[in-house]
Amino acid sequence: MDGRRSTAHAALAVLLVAALSGPAAAQGPPIPAPVLPARVGPPSSDAGATIPAPIVVRVGRPGHGPGGPPALPPALPPDAVLGDTGPSLSPLVVIPDGPEDEGPPDGLSLEAAVATLLRRSPLLQARAFEIPIARANALQNGLPKNPFIFLGVEGIPYGNYREGKPGEIAYDFTLVKPFSITGIPRKHGRAGLQGVRVIEARYREEVLLEVEWLHHLWVEVLRARETGRFARATVEALKRTLAEARDRRRPEDLDALEVEHALISFMAEEERARLRAAYTSLAEALGLPPEAAEGLAIRDRLHRRADPPPDGGLIGMALEHRPDLSRLRQEIHHAELEVDVARAAGVPEIYPLFAPSDYAQHPVEGERGSWSWSSGALVPLPILNRNQGDVRHAQLNVAQLRAELELMQRRVVTEVRNAVEEVRGSGRDLDLLERQIIPRVRQYQARARDRYLAGEIDDEAYLAHLQEYQEVAMEYRDALVRHRRATLRLNTEVGCPVLP
Repeated sequence: MDGRRSTAHAALAVLLVAALSGPAAAQGPPIPAPVLPARVGPPSSDAGATIPAPIVVRVGRPGHGPGGPPALPPALPPDAVLGDTGPSLSPLVVIPDGPEDEGPPDGLSLEAAVATLLRRSPLLQARAFEIPIARANALQNGLPKNPFIFLGVEGIPYGNYREGKPGEIAYDFTLVKPFSITGIPRKHGRAGLQGVRVIEARYREEVLLEVEWLHHLWVEVLRARETGRFARATVEALKRTLAEARDRRRPEDLDALEVEHALISFMAEEERARLRAAYTSLAEALGLPPEAAEGLAIRDRLHRRADPPPDGGLIGMALEHRPDLSRLRQEIHHAELEVDVARAAGVPEIYPLFAPSDYAQHPVEGERGSWSWSSGALVPLPILNRNQGDVRHAQLNVAQLRAELELMQRRVVTEVRNAVEEVRGSGRDLDLLERQIIPRVRQYQARARDRYLAGEIDDEAYLAHLQEYQEVAMEYRDALVRHRRATLRLNTEVGCPVLP
């Protein structure tokens, strides 16, 4: 037997296997990625794993539901931080003299907190698994298809061959190896490796968002600690005033001031509780056990006056270092490789057939069995379907990603400029308060205190004077918080530390 019939049967078997497996069988599992509904979707054929780019809400903590991370809580108004005290004074009446305490020498620095976050954050630990998963998918996508072996027996009679009814029995062994003349497995492998880079860039973006959330909690601790310092300074100032007033005023003239002193002392204890709550939130974000919050102490100051570098240099640094821009550039490169994959898939694979041992048995003629070989090829003709739709689909993805990159670059420039102006504006506010307003307020406070001790005004009038001055102390504390947040936000907008 010449083997042509066995080769044709092998070709039919290959077609059946290819139809059952489909194009997705050689593709492997897709690289996991959140799908953006508005994005033009990935091609449906052998285009490899696609990495659609999510729209990232940059302000807030990631991983809180499908709608993106929630916005950071706004800065609390003074009454929310200090409690509703009615007509009574706030604990922020006296601005303490002297520099702010940085904390214990062995306290946790911001740099050490970031390192702890990267090492212990449960969210980042979970996100890190996406990188080896992407590598495994890239390995699978780059593997070539397995060869096929076709085994067959032909010419088996119903009964036996005999004189007048001759025949032969053929035993076929055919090897089929799919072959891509356009190198689809190799292109799949390159696209898969680029998909790994996309996942790594997305992980760095998650790290930046977690660090931004850490900055928020860090400033909350500094805010609570500084509020407690203001409260203790107010308690001590009222205590000294009462001690001197007892020698100069009648006891009934001290009633209102003593009640206010007791109330502010109670509020100072509340500030300690708020500081412990802020430390608990910080410990939770760092992945520390709850009991670790009791012994946690940071070494840093809320008052860190800083001026930003020129805008041009910061914008260049942001365009180079921002993880979201880096991620989008990697996605553009990945989408360009997907175009190559889609074009390569337009030329179907051919299936060379080789039968090295066809054995034909002749039971009637008495002849010995004969051995033969045969070969052939199954070549699909790309006449109607050349994957035109998937190629156009992939090209549209590239165009869309490039448009998003241009939009994001303009947005980054705006965000950096706004962050720089916020640092400068909050710094000007601090300078105005420290150089002009606070010295005058301290003089007014001293005069009101002297008048009260001299008996020119009663205790209620003195408290009314203090109530006028407490707004300045609250504004100063809030200005410190705004400036510290602004400096840390500038680091986030640039994508690397530029201010302490």
